[in-house]
Formats: sequence, structure tokens, C-alpha cells
Amino acid sequence: MATYKGINGYAVQTVASDPSPGDPGQVFYNTTSKAFEYTTEVQGAWASGGALGTGRNFLGGAGTQTSALAFGGAPGAKVETEEYDGTSWTAGGNLGTGRQRLAGCGTQTSALAFGGLDSTPAVTAAIEEYDGTSWTAGGNLTTARQQLAGAGLQTAALGFGGVDSTPANTAATEEYNGTAWTAGGNLGTARDQLAGAGLQTAALGFGGVDSTPANTAATEEYDGTSWTAGGNLNTARSRLAGTGLQTSALAFGGSPGPSTSRANSTELYNGTSWAEAASMITARNRLAGAGTQASALAFGGSPSPATSNGTLTEEFTGGPVNVNKTISFS
Repeated sequence: MATYKGINGYAVQTVASDPSPGDPGQVFYNTTSKAFEYTTEVQGAWASGGALGTGRNFLGGAGTQTSALAFGGAPGAKVETEEYDGTSWTAGGNLGTGRQRLAGCGTQTSALAFGGLDSTPAVTAAIEEYDGTSWTAGGNLTTARQQLAGAGLQTAALGFGGVDSTPANTAATEEYNGTAWTAGGNLGTARDQLAGAGLQTAALGFGGVDSTPANTAATEEYDGTSWTAGGNLNTARSRLAGTGLQTSALAFGGSPGPSTSRANSTELYNGTSWAEAASMITARNRLAGAGTQASALAFGGSPSPATSNGTLTEEFTGGPVNVNKTISFS
């Protein structure tokens, strides 16, 4: 019978703590964790960024990794807005309507905040536009809703899914032209607590809670008229964040089980299927994201143990990196 040493020319190394990842394929035994581990190549890496000044979850996000915007959120119905320069967050102009569980899109100097749950608390259709300094009212959503997803730009935005005022999951999609919203094609799977990415005419919706209710891995692609099924996430989850484009998106964090569960897993979408990428440093749900697949930002949310005041920011950089992983036996 062949042995590991016979095949590779050396025995499995025994260590008390994980070494720095070497070449893919190396195997070792950690005497502290009492587990066999191996080195493999994954895409991307997360690093700590500057902390938010106002801790929050269920917030909105927009922009890029070096020019991001965070606004609204829980607990309560926050009005605070913060701007990220790639290193630290500074205060921006407050929202006119404080809210949580809202959606956002656009850039730091031309962003859109829409929907959510206001301080009443009630589901709102209110829209606000940010010019880099202050928020002003825009045309209201046709269907008031919370826990929806957004994509696109301030003058060409997309809002989809969520929970309406019934309350019930909705499949409704709306398109914004900078002045008013009009109906678009409905999602194939009505859901809330989902994530979005892309542009108004080439968007992506993924994850969330369906009408069962259960976490879903379903991904859908929008072409400006209708939604069609895409490749499923590897990990079904809700309360996650997403960013990027329809053919190069990023999904991260969320709740893979009950709403109290938290994930640090990250997945990359290539327009057809999702692939596992490097995990976030801190598992969390109810977070927001910004940027591209190759240069993303994750901020706010609820890490574990449970806390309602998440200030954590992490920066994702694409590209292959080597990491150590535990070997699972079943």
C-alpha cells in the first residue's frame, strides 16, 4: 500500500501552529487543533480597513473601494452618512429620512438611497440622491419595500425584491431614470434579504430568503427587460452583500442558516457560475459592500458574538493567494 512519504518523498510535518502558507499541495498536522491541514490556492485576500465612525447594520452602500459611501442602518433608523477614501471614514451629509434595511447604488458623489424601514417604523418608498455633500429627495418607489437590493447608477438604477407593506416577499423590479421609477420584469423567485450587483441593463440578484421561507442560492440575471436563471451560489444565504458587474460579481458574508448565523465565505461570479474565494477575516451578516470584484469593500454589519454596532471594514483584493485549510473527514 502506498504511503504519503512513499509518494512525496517526505512524511507529513507536525506543527504546533500553522506555518505561513507554502506551495499548494503541502500537508501537515497541527497538534494544537488536532487536525490535518493542507495548503491550497484561492482567489483574493481580505485585509482590515479603517473602522466606521458610526457602528451599524442593515445599512446602504455605494461607490468603490477607495471612494465609498455608507448611509442609514440599524439600530433605530440612522441618518448618518460616511465617506471612505481608501484609508478612513469621515462624516458626510445626513439622510433626510433615517432608515434601515434600505438599498443603495451609484458612486460616492452621485449615489442613490431607496426603500427601507423608517423610524415609525414603517416600510418606506422614499428616495434620496447624494451629490457628494448632501441628500435631496428623488421620485418615490412605486412599491414601498424594505430588505430589497439595488444596482446601477443614480440616473439609471434598479431596485428589486424585498418585503412590501403587506408584509410579503415581492418579486417586483423597478427602474429609475433619475426622476421617476417604472416597472421592470419581475424576479423569477420572490425574495428579500438578497444582494445585487451590476447595471440597470445588466444586473445580478442572488441569495436571500424565498417565500418558503428558506435561504436560497438562486441567482438571476437581468437584461433590462427580464430576469433569467444564472448559476446558483455554492452557499445558500441571506443578509449578504454583493458588488461588481453581472459577469464579474462578488458575494460575501450573510446568514447561511438561521437569521442569527453569520458567514465569512466569499464567492466570485464569472457570468455563468460561482467559485469559492478567500474568506473574510470576520464572519458577519447585515453588512454592505462597494467596489468591483477585484477591488471590493465590506463594511458594517453584525459580527459574532451578536452586536448591533458593527464598525468593521475589510478590503478585498483579487488574484491568487495560498492559504491553509483543514482537511475534513466524513
